[in-house]
Amino acid sequence: MRPSGYTTAVPSGRISGPALYNEERLQLIDALSKSTDAATTIDARTSRRKSYLSETIHWFDGESLKRRSACLGIRRIKGCHTYDVLTKMIKDLHKVYEVVDKREIPDRTFQELRNSTLLKIQLLLNEQTSSSVNSDLIMKLIGKLFIQKNETRWNSE
Repeated sequence: MRPSGYTTAVPSGRISGPALYNEERLQLIDALSKSTDAATTIDARTSRRKSYLSETIHWFDGESLKRRSACLGIRRIKGCHTYDVLTKMIKDLHKVYEVVDKREIPDRTFQELRNSTLLKIQLLLNEQTSSSVNSDLIMKLIGKLFIQKNETRWNSE
């Protein structure tokens, strides 16, 4: 492997390395600024006990109407794969390429969605404990029952 920051001449006469990266980055920013719509795909993967997040952007070229795609980046995920960590990484990639997310889900909406999901799980748990018929139905649909808290009360008298 070559060390980072190397430069070599390429057949077109251009320089590779950091200068080429910056030139390509600016070209992508220009192409995206001319596009009215774009979509991104995110992929998180683990290789050799290290986790990575990659993001690809897809858009239509306004002049040729051809679908275009580019990799915005691959970053190492350090620590837990929580909403906060992944969101920061995605926003950092968007900042580098000046991607404006017009339909970004605000944190408040995410919290509401999470709370709604937790509420539905709690309702299922309550249904499971309310009758054996409900418990049998959940077992039939899911194949398992939810683990329930079992509070033990000790009477010291």
